[in-house]
Amino acid sequence: LIQQAGLRDILIQRQSHFRIWANPAFWLSLSMGIVAWFVLILLAPISVHFYKLEGDSASELFHLILVLSACAPLNSLGVVADARMQMQLRFRAVAMVNFFTTIGISATSIALSFILPKPYGAYCFVVPIAVFAGVRTSLLWIMSPVRIRLKPQLRRWRYLFGDSVRLLLGSVFFWATNLAGNIVLGRMHGEEAVAAYYFATLISAQTVQHLEVNLLNVLLPTLSRLQNDPPRLLAAFLRATSIIIMVGTPASLLIAAISDPMLKAFFGTKWLIAIPVLQILSIGMALRMASLASVALIKAQGRMFTYLRLYFVWVIIVFALSYLGAAFFENGAVGVAIATTVYFALLGPVNTYIAIRPAGGTTRQIITAYVGPIAASLLSFGVIMVALQFLPEMPGREWIRFALTIVLGGALCFLWLCRFVPRTMFELLHQAQHMLRAAPPAQTLLGFAHRLLVRISPSAQNA
Repeated sequence: LIQQAGLRDILIQRQSHFRIWANPAFWLSLSMGIVAWFVLILLAPISVHFYKLEGDSASELFHLILVLSACAPLNSLGVVADARMQMQLRFRAVAMVNFFTTIGISATSIALSFILPKPYGAYCFVVPIAVFAGVRTSLLWIMSPVRIRLKPQLRRWRYLFGDSVRLLLGSVFFWATNLAGNIVLGRMHGEEAVAAYYFATLISAQTVQHLEVNLLNVLLPTLSRLQNDPPRLLAAFLRATSIIIMVGTPASLLIAAISDPMLKAFFGTKWLIAIPVLQILSIGMALRMASLASVALIKAQGRMFTYLRLYFVWVIIVFALSYLGAAFFENGAVGVAIATTVYFALLGPVNTYIAIRPAGGTTRQIITAYVGPIAASLLSFGVIMVALQFLPEMPGREWIRFALTIVLGGALCFLWLCRFVPRTMFELLHQAQHMLRAAPPAQTLLGFAHRLLVRISPSAQNA
């Protein structure tokens, strides 16, 4: 958070004046990276004391933090080049750099595990992160060079610093909302409740995490290009939101439907306590989908203070709800999961309305985006889940329930989506055919889905 301080997002939002802000943003980013470097170095002995470590363990943790601290200035050096590539919509190049970095870290970690002696095993995971932070920054500058002057232009820093601080604090509050449940449970309940909630969160958040990583980095530069054309900006945002909801809502509700047979089939009785928590959180994640694109739109509009105020309010609400859930439910993990789902149910519509209001958006447009995917998911996965409860006891019963829920529920959901949101489905299939044009089997399957869509809803062709 400190090493970037929102500067990449600020540069993307101000892309029409990139040449003016690139140089001061580079020096400010580097300064923040150096500050983060020294903060981590100062925190190293404090961390050793906090965990009450002594001897070799204390020395190892201290030096691991020192190695990781080098990532801060190295990453900050690449902020301007990264922003320029995003502005140029070179998403494939950015994805290739990130993929190479991820593979490089994994491969180097494996190689070091064979080379380094056993007492230095932890360095296998830390050293590659620091090394490839420098590699990634170098690749970004090679692929997207930006002219930087030796003069840091300090007078312009104040025009960046205000939005930077707002984004930094807003991001702190954003991450605090994600950690609220774990923090409250850790204070009020035992390790078992925390483990069940954390485990359920990891599984239920898969859809949201993939959409955030892959779509939101695309949305900010795309929407920023349209910030001076509110009607087109609103139309682009609503299209993106409709696709996110149509993809994410069924995927999250599918996780809720398969959670019972999945955990029983894979883990036996080990995670039975996490089943209701996972089901509730998955419903919450489905309701959260609309909020994913709203943050990108708020940033694209340059409303950094709105972003800060919004998540300042949300962090108070989510901690209050989590406290009430943990206090009034004997099963604290279930109580906090219900509280988190209530928070997500509020988060999606409220964030979206605040984002689209300046562009002339209405609550009806939000409701329209939600109703079709939710109805299709409930009519498919809900029906299948209830029907399979009557499946008689037999060997492999949970595996059968797991497979049938995915296959039959997925097929039914596709049919209902074709009926409820045909135009969005048509657009999604069209984009998928374009992206997978080099894969003949995928083209065959997508062609069949397209013909089926047209048969169910002929009006989809007018999309």
